[in-house]
Amino acid sequence: MSIERQALVFPGQNSVELEMGKLLYDFEPAKAVYKVAAETLGARITEVCMDGNAQDLQACDIAQPALVATEIAWFGVLMAEGRIVGKQRVILGHSTGEYSAHVAAGSLSLEDALKISHQRGLWLEKEAKANPASMVAVLGLCQQDVEEKICKPSGAEIANVNSDSQIVLAGTAQAISQAEEIAKELRGKVRQLNINVGSHFSGAQPVADKLAQLLEKVHIEPPKIPLIANATTDYVSTADQVRKSLVDQLTHTVHWLNMVLKANHDGVVEFCEIGPKATLTGLIKRIAKDSGLEVSAHSSEELLWQQEIK
Repeated sequence: MSIERQALVFPGQNSVELEMGKLLYDFEPAKAVYKVAAETLGARITEVCMDGNAQDLQACDIAQPALVATEIAWFGVLMAEGRIVGKQRVILGHSTGEYSAHVAAGSLSLEDALKISHQRGLWLEKEAKANPASMVAVLGLCQQDVEEKICKPSGAEIANVNSDSQIVLAGTAQAISQAEEIAKELRGKVRQLNINVGSHFSGAQPVADKLAQLLEKVHIEPPKIPLIANATTDYVSTADQVRKSLVDQLTHTVHWLNMVLKANHDGVVEFCEIGPKATLTGLIKRIAKDSGLEVSAHSSEELLWQQEIK
């Protein structure tokens, strides 16, 4: 497959898993990334990727930079092994994965992405303690029904549109509890997320304000690979657009479905997921089936064991 028709996609915090870096540690590019992570944020970040416990990975200030490190480790390994080239047509990141995408696109340094994701996680944790919030996935109901029949009466907000039938909600604990009850009454399925904060909704505005101030001090380059933003599904091409997109995604919906459709419309027919698990690979295959797209999607492990991509 020509790289001119490929997209790299980086998943968000729901892809975090125990020992997510162990498979990579014998590869020199991964060792180099984890060394940078340890030097930037302390050895604990690397240790969590190798043998952390579930409690470690529920803390956003640990899980988010650990995910960024692991995704960039995968990126380096797949580049070194010739499975990807790094000159793809489009690059996309889902939520926290947008930081990894900007590292791969040359917009952010790895060190800055680690520091920002760590601080972002700390602020989200602090905000959640002051104003408890939650997130939950609703399956089997369309976006219109979720908006009209669940969000309006409950006060929950749509955080992610992952596919036609997978919508993630965010809101106060009370709003999410009510949303779950309504979803079940509508015969939808509810799945808890392994995230103990609220994000991509209006309640994250205090964190977004702090993040905006932090990003003003960070050196950012225009992406060297076209990158589609979470909140707008538009391409970002300047440093100021990168800053705004990273701030906006905290309080706006992640439009993953439309991001995939846009990438396909712009010529992408193969999606390569960079990171642990195969969360986005599964979502893209579901989107393709629902929308009649002729595309393929591969997880990082699948890519690693494939023949070299020319």
